[in-house]
Amino acid sequence: MTALITYLILVHISSSIFSIYVHRGMGHHHFEFKPILHHIFRFWLWFFTAHAWPNWQQHYAAKHRKHHITSDTANDPHSPYFYTFWQLLDVSH
Repeated sequence: MTALITYLILVHISSSIFSIYVHRGMGHHHFEFKPILHHIFRFWLWFFTAHAWPNWQQHYAAKHRKHHITSDTANDPHSPYFYTFWQLLDVSH
């Protein structure tokens, strides 16, 4: 039971960091973080979620901005109408 609770807490923290740091901070420029927070957030995401490929933050920000420009069209990289769940997870396109 302790392992499950620990897992759920880690998933919650990771999701929150991704939402605040990557999505809102990098994708939308809603927040500006001090350098120490950049390092803490990047370490957390690398350690707990395997976000570690080169330039993954810039890759996500560019894809997410394109998503807002071309929402729910064939050019939308996050559209559930044109891509399956597994295609959306693929970082190569």
